[in-house]
Amino acid sequence: MMITVFTVYISRQTTLAVYFMSLVGMIVYAATLDLGRLWVVFITAGALGFFMTGYLPLGFEFAVELTYPESEGTSSGLLNCSAQVFGIIFTICQGKIIDSFGTLAGNIFLCVFLLIGTIMTGLIKSDLRRQNANLLAKAKATAKMHLPA
Repeated sequence: MMITVFTVYISRQTTLAVYFMSLVGMIVYAATLDLGRLWVVFITAGALGFFMTGYLPLGFEFAVELTYPESEGTSSGLLNCSAQVFGIIFTICQGKIIDSFGTLAGNIFLCVFLLIGTIMTGLIKSDLRRQNANLLAKAKATAKMHLPA
């Protein structure tokens, strides 16, 4: 039981921390974009990419845990599909915002949705069903081994 509680805490906190750092990276990137220092933009873009790319495997693993006993392929496929749909929508919207209001407004648009995503991630109930099922199966196997024959 202690391992399960500890792992739930770590999984949820890690996912939330990486999402939050993506938000921070996007804010810093938006703030440094117009400074005129290309090396600063490269560093902030690298940090932003590090956290956003790092969120992908964490998000997929967390989704698989939450949607157990559905197959990993189903949850991963739905996440990929929704990422593509939202990516297209956000690209079109940000393009229109940048054309009308400028680059900073387009980046603020993305920051708002990263903030919404961070809040939603923080509100997710950490019910790691797959891990709990694995621990239960191990406990049953251990109990069977120790039963007198």
